[in-house]
Amino acid sequence: MPNELSLNAEENFVLVSYILTDPLNLKELDEKGVKIKILLDANPVGGIPLEEKEILSSLKNAEVYFLDSKSYKNFHYKFAIVDGRTVIISTENWKKSNRGFFVEFESEKLAEQLLRLVESDLRYSTKSGKTSDLSGKSGYYMNSEQMEFEGNVTLFILPDSNPVFDLISSSEVELLIEVPYMRLTWFGTDDSLELIKKACSKAKVKILLDSKYSAERNEKIAKFLNSLDCDIEVKLVALKGFDSLHGKMIYSDGRCLITSANFNEYGLKLNREIALLMEGEACEFLKKQFYEDWKDRFVLFDVERLDSPFSSFSSAISILVAFLVYGVKKRWYR
Repeated sequence: MPNELSLNAEENFVLVSYILTDPLNLKELDEKGVKIKILLDANPVGGIPLEEKEILSSLKNAEVYFLDSKSYKNFHYKFAIVDGRTVIISTENWKKSNRGFFVEFESEKLAEQLLRLVESDLRYSTKSGKTSDLSGKSGYYMNSEQMEFEGNVTLFILPDSNPVFDLISSSEVELLIEVPYMRLTWFGTDDSLELIKKACSKAKVKILLDSKYSAERNEKIAKFLNSLDCDIEVKLVALKGFDSLHGKMIYSDGRCLITSANFNEYGLKLNREIALLMEGEACEFLKKQFYEDWKDRFVLFDVERLDSPFSSFSSAISILVAFLVYGVKKRWYR
């Protein structure tokens, strides 16, 4: 992402998301008679977006469920199942304009597994929470390229099974992390920091963070990690061709992971999340994309300048760069 999204379904379509602010082509599918089921978080941070209410009110026949549970902090996962066989895994809340990652593939086995997850999580359905009085805005962006590949994929449902820490700690040669933000403490411990130290003592580590919504926090993290006595470099991304960095991706020695989970205690332990581990050509594509995002970026900058008119103007006239959406036609699964 960013890219246009057109969702095709003939019989049924299941969409799961933390929030929903883009209408996509859901109304068209609804009018065509496709059986639509939508699962959303009942109490997202800041309240349910106004756009979400408008989108849902335009759908006449869709089944809509809001989820809330004491077992999970939030239902933060994002995926879709099309006609019981096509699976779409996304780091995005079905929003077109952020830097994110989107994988579509055919697998009746994984589609059935996710449908069972949906049916299981419906036990947490409740009334929707408060509605936000704010409406989000998206900037200009350019569509990215698409690629097709064959390879192995492994599906993880968090917090039941979490591959993130193992992927980081097992890196021997090159570790690339592209996330909106990250926390180095883990429920009062420094476990996350120790994992990164372990990785950069063996491998070359590069971390790319967002420079919009989490700029001040990310600058402090970058300064601290860059001070470590190991092979690590951390930057904040410049906003060229997308609104913000929202995708969550790890590349480690030929394996790669995209996930809905933010790199903090909520995302990696308390939320309902999803992750997809891949191998092969897709990971080389993600690695290349990482370095495209990495170059010509800010190393560190004065956070106060972010709110200045000059900074906003400079971002607005930056060259739009075409980036990433996945399309996968055929795979082997495990």
